Amino acid sequence: MLAVLIEAGIVSVGRIAQDGTRIRANAGTNSFQEGETLEKHLRAAREHLEAIKQAAADPKLSAQQEAARERAARERQRRLEQALAELEEVKRAKAQQKDKPSKDHPPRASSTDPEARMMRMPDGGTRPAYNLELAADCDSRAIVGVAATNAGSDAGQDQPMRDQVEARAHEGSRSN
Repeated sequence: MLAVLIEAGIVSVGRIAQDGTRIRANAGTNSFQEGETLEKHLRAAREHLEAIKQAAADPKLSAQQEAARERAARERQRRLEQALAELEEVKRAKAQQKDKPSKDHPPRASSTDPEARMMRMPDGGTRPAYNLELAADCDSRAIVGVAATNAGSDAGQDQPMRDQVEARAHEGSRSN
């Protein structure tokens, strides 16, 4: 679509402006746990899933309800495994920021929305969030790029956005 707008002369993409805004994630603040707690919850989730698989069918539940119950247990286990993987990313990010003064909170990851990060919000509070990056053509004011990240700042987000806008702008010229 962007290539069509460029070809029609509506959008030029000669100069773009980019900014990010933080959007609330679908996770509670209390869902952020340290590694030891996440591992404990993962062990419990694995045991729970195994118990569901081993248990005889409950006569009170339909086959559909049984399947939903097992699926929910599998999803919980998957989210906890992902949270432990994301915790390693959080640790790496904290290690890179060691030169900056911080309150030295232990690294945590969410068990419900593992990719979310605790971010400072515009009202001064700290909540689970994502950073939504938008790029707009300066002349037409059309949105020409969108990206969601869990980086707490806009620093370093400009090059991936430029690459995205450039790829979108040239898609139409390659297909003609």
